[in-house]
Amino acid sequence: MLTLIVIEDNADLNELLVESLTAQGYQAHGFAKVSEYEAQGLAGDLFLLDLNLPEEDGISFAARLKQERPEVGIVVLSARAGSSSRTASYVSGADTFLQKPCELDEIFAALGSAARRVMHYAGRRGEADRLVLSPGKMQIAGALGAVSLTADEVRLIVALQQAPGQRLSYAEIIRLLDPTETMSLPALEVRITRLHAKTKPILGAARLLRSIRKTGYQLVRGVEVAG
Repeated sequence: MLTLIVIEDNADLNELLVESLTAQGYQAHGFAKVSEYEAQGLAGDLFLLDLNLPEEDGISFAARLKQERPEVGIVVLSARAGSSSRTASYVSGADTFLQKPCELDEIFAALGSAARRVMHYAGRRGEADRLVLSPGKMQIAGALGAVSLTADEVRLIVALQQAPGQRLSYAEIIRLLDPTETMSLPALEVRITRLHAKTKPILGAARLLRSIRKTGYQLVRGVEVAG
């Protein structure tokens, strides 16, 4: 069952979409804005996005999401008219742009098409995406190779893998890496950037962690910790 995230700030439409998509067999969850979704730590397979959202808009979120998790499916459902919004949606990574008002059957069809791509990707990339962390060897390995890690990077990945929702706050990570708790947030972000760069050869465009805005980081790749 694919997890589908609806981000739509019209409460009535949000409720209708979640109920209808649940009836179609999706595990659907509705949110009014991006920060509400990110606070829950859910890793959706498909996203149905409005563009005119409070705080971060749908185009910005879609672009950020696709950079972190290129395999996800995105369908934009927006009242915006004109080619500029449609073009911006596709550039940000959307599979389909639908203009409101839109029949439910058309929404189902667009999501179904995106779902087939997501499932095909999962089948094709599943083995390549499997990672094994070996703390004793201080390395992380996958089908595309292996890279060496520092002791702090190993501790961080293990802690995230064991944490509820595989996520930790900035404060928890700083305490883990620096018992004196004097590490600054920018210094932590530099370490995460280095970890992303280090794991790029075995993950490609995908990422090991995703940033939860103003909160912390979440592990978004399956990692098996070797004994």
